[in-house]
Amino acid sequence: MFAFERFNKRIKDLCRNRHLVHESLSESCRLDMATRFMTFSKNDYEDDVPDCVLRGHQQYYCLTEDETDELHDLGVIDHNWSTSCNIAVILGVHFRANEWGKRRCGSVVVTTFNGKSRYCIVRKFINIQNQVFASVQWFCTPVYEYFPNTLVVRVTIAGDDEQSRLGCMLSVKKIIPTRVYVLPDNDGIHYNLMRERGTDIV
Repeated sequence: MFAFERFNKRIKDLCRNRHLVHESLSESCRLDMATRFMTFSKNDYEDDVPDCVLRGHQQYYCLTEDETDELHDLGVIDHNWSTSCNIAVILGVHFRANEWGKRRCGSVVVTTFNGKSRYCIVRKFINIQNQVFASVQWFCTPVYEYFPNTLVVRVTIAGDDEQSRLGCMLSVKKIIPTRVYVLPDNDGIHYNLMRERGTDIV
């Protein structure tokens, strides 16, 4: 219900003309993207906010075999000493790992893969040699039921083949700094997602 209410508020904020809904939403999204492009071009975040800050209790973490193989592919060879924690603040946005299934979830993040937006669930934030990675579980390819409006995303948990293809480790540098609201569907399989800031790349 919380996510649904946030979604309604977001749509109302974007829709400035009730008589021309589609045109109004399209123009609002265009202005939003242009504004964010100018913000990132000026490097506002780099001047004021560190890329990633880990918070909370950190403890020694034993990597799984899949995580070790993935890190090798990412060029991280020496990982004998790694720590994990559940909280990360990425460019000023708070995320909490291992929160999936609770009433409010800060574990869902959005990133880009092969030039398109993808969503995943963070299980742990892992610090290795001062590099921070997220151990993740992926959602399937997003479905936009109201395209060209990409605010509402419909997904399910990806199958094992797709999980293996996408990998289980994601650098926090690839996480887009925005909260994602989650509303489970009545069928118990699908989830409706909505990001707080920015728009998806389809």
